Amino acid sequence: QIEGVDFFETWAPVVQWTTVRSMMTLAAKMDLQSAQADITAAFVHAPLDPGEEIYVKQPRGHERQSPDGKELVLKLHRSVYGLRQSSRNFFQY
Repeated sequence: QIEGVDFFETWAPVVQWTTVRSMMTLAAKMDLQSAQADITAAFVHAPLDPGEEIYVKQPRGHERQSPDGKELVLKLHRSVYGLRQSSRNFFQY
């Protein structure tokens, strides 16, 4: 993937550890409960941006060819791990 050609923005929200420690300290002092969520396969749930077309090679063992013998590719409808913009797409989702 080439920046400016295949994608234009990459970013993901991150938290600083001082913020996490501060929140945990406040929760302990105020006797509050805290919760955490981890979404399995998070990036595969986020749709691609409108108008964005991404094609990938077929996975090994699942290759198919067109009737004229050309190698086919797959068009993605959602983000996958490995795309530079996956984390941004998931955050916008």
